Amino acid sequence: MVRSDLDTLLMPLLRQLYNATRRAPSHMYMLLVIVLILSQDAAFAAAVHKVIVPRRIDCDVSLL
Repeated sequence: MVRSDLDTLLMPLLRQLYNATRRAPSHMYMLLVIVLILSQDAAFAAAVHKVIVPRRIDCDVSLL
């Protein structure tokens, strides 16, 4: 499976949001604004809906 540009862009943002307790409130606010701006773009939203999520994600983020 080839990594898409969405993986390269979103995964670091989502990791930082997940680790919110380690970030300053202003940093968290900026991350949320970036995600909000991206979600408003129709082409970006269409691309996100086409992403196939693997059953097992190898990363250091727990899903629990």
